[in-house]
Amino acid sequence: MEQERDKAHTDPVAIPTTGALHSVLDLFFPGFGVFAESARQHWGFDLGQYVHIALAVAIAFYAWSLVRDVLLGSLKTIFFSTAAIPPDDEIYNVVISWIAAQPTATNSRRFFVNLNLATKPWSPWMYHGHDEQDDPADNTLSYTPSYGTHLLWFRGRPVLLNRSKGEPLTGIGGTTKRDDISLSCFGFSADTLKKLLETAQADHLRKDHDKTVIYRGHMGVNTGANWSRATSRLSRPFDTIYTRAGLKETLVNDVKDYLSAETKAWYANCGIPWRRGYLLTGPPGTGKSSISFALAGHFGLKIYTVSLSSPGATEENLSMLFEQLPQSCIVLFEDVDAAGLTRTRAASSKDVPSRARRSRGPSSRPGLSLSGLLNLLDGVASQEGRILIMTTNHAEDLDKALIRPGRVDMTLHFGLADANMAGAIFKGVFAHLHRLHSATADDIDDDETGRKRQAETVKAKIEGMASDFASRIPPAEFSPAEIQGYLIRHRKEPEAALDGAHDWISEARKRRKEEAEELLRAGADGGESADKGAEEGEEATNDSESE
Repeated sequence: MEQERDKAHTDPVAIPTTGALHSVLDLFFPGFGVFAESARQHWGFDLGQYVHIALAVAIAFYAWSLVRDVLLGSLKTIFFSTAAIPPDDEIYNVVISWIAAQPTATNSRRFFVNLNLATKPWSPWMYHGHDEQDDPADNTLSYTPSYGTHLLWFRGRPVLLNRSKGEPLTGIGGTTKRDDISLSCFGFSADTLKKLLETAQADHLRKDHDKTVIYRGHMGVNTGANWSRATSRLSRPFDTIYTRAGLKETLVNDVKDYLSAETKAWYANCGIPWRRGYLLTGPPGTGKSSISFALAGHFGLKIYTVSLSSPGATEENLSMLFEQLPQSCIVLFEDVDAAGLTRTRAASSKDVPSRARRSRGPSSRPGLSLSGLLNLLDGVASQEGRILIMTTNHAEDLDKALIRPGRVDMTLHFGLADANMAGAIFKGVFAHLHRLHSATADDIDDDETGRKRQAETVKAKIEGMASDFASRIPPAEFSPAEIQGYLIRHRKEPEAALDGAHDWISEARKRRKEEAEELLRAGADGGESADKGAEEGEEATNDSESE
């Protein structure tokens, strides 16, 4: 005890130094002095001896946090190649689809889980329909890496995926969440990343093989315009579209000639814009839109469809959409007669048919004019190489300037079904049957010869029933879609479809008569209201003039 007291008197700096240090630490960590003194008294452990080390480590960590991002960023810039994936481009979905298929990505401990890729939080596309899957009933879970840095492998080389929450993207349809994604690999060459992107693109195209990809134009009132992938469908064979004889062949041959390299060179040599326009006319359900999809699948083209009657369909937005079109594609304007562009130049409102005035609707959409649309179709800045297809139910209501030669190079009329078309539809619906319901087990042989004989027998019966069915359908009264819809209801019973044809015709005529009468009553009520309004307007005008 005396030695300790002597040491305290001979070394007066020890206690003040420790006490001062504890006082300073108490400012940042209240109660530290009491805890340190208690530890010294009970366990003989002096925390003050390690404070200097702890402070040094803390300062080192703090300094590292200040220079870490700068240092690592510099090292990454020097020794790594990086590819930034723009979230507003289709390559974004291409890359994410490739990542989702990688085993190392799906085995990540930090991940997102979804039932289908179209609803994942990283998707910037505003889908209106999902792509067709190999098995639509397959609702297996999908896993993709969450935010942070993840290690992937591509052809034996490590690739870093960096994914972070990006800024909200305000555009068509409102605000959309998007993620910032980049891929990095070690080395001064970016060949590995380029090969990875090419592989992802090839896989993406392979999925679309034998499919027709459809893009839909989105136009906001104040948010611009862009194309988004709406869906992809299995390409439709031409033999499933029923038109008058020679119509399909005429259209296919013309498009084939237009897309040839020889024709493209000829247009260039003659100084003629390399464009082609088609007007498909006819009643609803006659196959105008269907043949457009079949045409795209036959030639491997993508379809870009846009609604001219959309509130956001302004000249500026349509110009933005047309600037984004690829060189070889099909642009589809459906029901162009209902877009409010009918007879806008030469005719006054009293000369326009009432149907056209109704389709035009209120005049509160001054953004899109006929002249603006014409400039887009064949103006100086118009895209070349595209195929424009316009469909209409009432060609007589269209402005002649819209369908003049040079804008519309070929007009094809799709009529109601005749006997040949009705018979072809019947054979198309029931061609899948291996045997008629009237066949018995004794009629079927196990050997190949018997199966062929049975197939020939079934085919002959189907053709005979198709001829009988065609004779029962009145020509030019029903559309192919109406006939096909009726037959689909009996797709497993051709006999029932044949026997019920007369009843179906009677019911359809009765329904049409009732709809026509209702439309007449509605038109009469509307006409009376319009006449009354006109009379009141004239009276008001006369009163104001007399005053």
